[in-house]
Amino acid sequence: MRSIDSNSVYDRYTVGNSLGMDSQVSTFEQLIYALRSKEHASPSFRSTLDQMEREITDCSDHTHFLTVLLRTQGDRLNCLQDALLCLAAQTDRDFDVICLVHNAEPESLLAVHALVASVPQWLRERIRVVEVNGGTRARPLNAGVEEARGSYIAVYDDDDLLFADWVEQFHTAAKAAPRRIIRACVVTQQIEPAMWRSGAGLRSISLPEGTYPASFDPLDHFRQNRSPFMSLAFPRELFSVFGLRFDQTLDVCEDWDFLLQASQLCGVEQAEAITAIYRRWNGGTHSAVTHSESVWRSNEKRIIAKLASSPVMLPTGSAHRLHRDVPETVVETVADSAQLEAILNSTSWRVTKPIRHAARIAKRVRRRR
Repeated sequence: MRSIDSNSVYDRYTVGNSLGMDSQVSTFEQLIYALRSKEHASPSFRSTLDQMEREITDCSDHTHFLTVLLRTQGDRLNCLQDALLCLAAQTDRDFDVICLVHNAEPESLLAVHALVASVPQWLRERIRVVEVNGGTRARPLNAGVEEARGSYIAVYDDDDLLFADWVEQFHTAAKAAPRRIIRACVVTQQIEPAMWRSGAGLRSISLPEGTYPASFDPLDHFRQNRSPFMSLAFPRELFSVFGLRFDQTLDVCEDWDFLLQASQLCGVEQAEAITAIYRRWNGGTHSAVTHSESVWRSNEKRIIAKLASSPVMLPTGSAHRLHRDVPETVVETVADSAQLEAILNSTSWRVTKPIRHAARIAKRVRRRR
């Protein structure tokens, strides 16, 4: 396992160790240590920091390593059956499951209970079915958080697939870097609805692809989400101590919004193994078609606006990257702008204006035909 909050060995170890801190603890703990190490910090301030650190590190009332929030609407029972099969196959059984049935019809809820009753006994005894009605996609997640008893919490939607070492990889990384978000690698695969002899189902229509980066880049995540839900395990302290919750006012992107907040407090530890398949629907009903493009863009803007309304905390080593990369980006932008201005003011651009005008008219005529 390696931490990927920094871009060099110097960033991760030399900078962290110069403060005497463990660079594999959460970002917030690193901040506490950095503030406490100030030579002229007052004793009362240091005492407050000590109390904050104890509040974070003393959470021990968990029954399992991982609580899995399995989100379903009960309308794709074949997918849910596969999801339960994936959980039954885990090599590390130190987990429990909260099956969150959101806005399901009564017959669908009964079918979910029947599926849960069909799994092996050891797993059945660890599954709690919770019915949640109303609200957005975030509402069942918050209901699950209230019920969770694991030291880590992971979200698993019923149409994705997990490999047998999904829990194991999270657990191994969490032991090396406690109270940090654990991120594993995933691949994506295209699927579509299909009819089989046994009834409605689905089929894969592509090979698995490595669409998402193999390491977590906090700055890149400010642009767009690069970490599917099932690739992440969140320390419970994010909910029990810091009081974070999933934003129920968002129709979509609730996972991205939460990750942007949580990663600033805890940092991210990368597990190198591929542990899941993120399945993307081609046809059928899913969030990408249930909500319009305008809803997606609007929610994304709201998330960035919320992020911009408060200070942003970057992980140890980020200053080196910003010092190295941002000036180059600014220079490139200025250079591109200067080049564009030179083109627009050139003689050749002015001379060819009638030609460009005629080409636009011809294009409109072709469209009308």
